[in-house]
Amino acid sequence: MHEQDPWIETVSQGADYRDWKSVYGRVPLDFFVANVLKYWPVWFQSFRVPQVIIASVFSMRLGPRGRSVAVPMTQGDHVAPFKVVSAQSDSHWIGKAEDKNLVAHVVILASKQDMRTRFDVGTFITFRRLFGRLYFQMVRPFHHLVLSTAMAAAVRNGRAL
Repeated sequence: MHEQDPWIETVSQGADYRDWKSVYGRVPLDFFVANVLKYWPVWFQSFRVPQVIIASVFSMRLGPRGRSVAVPMTQGDHVAPFKVVSAQSDSHWIGKAEDKNLVAHVVILASKQDMRTRFDVGTFITFRRLFGRLYFQMVRPFHHLVLSTAMAAAVRNGRAL
């Protein structure tokens, strides 16, 4: 899909898992990123306890969730579990989270199309150890549900802009 972009090529190289989701909205990129990262609905909180237990069994770090997020756009800055790899306010935001079991990149691309913006969100996971692969296989169905819902909520929350 976007593999011709040099940043995408870099983060996708060697990735064991790749996924893209898209949504259209009328919000700026930093607003979209902030709302995706802070997404924490009541129904999702019930998943946190099993996630913490599974993560502790596999010695994985979980970032804080559900807090207000100011999105840094400077390479090397941190937000939630992610370190900013690259960001440009009108086109993209790329974050990286890693621990001893896996490396995860989140790529958010924004492209203006008429009066709306198309947001493409890519997830790239590279497993370092078997525990990373096992952990991700357990949370993968929830990843799809939560990311899709977070993206929809991010553009819905910005309709008044």
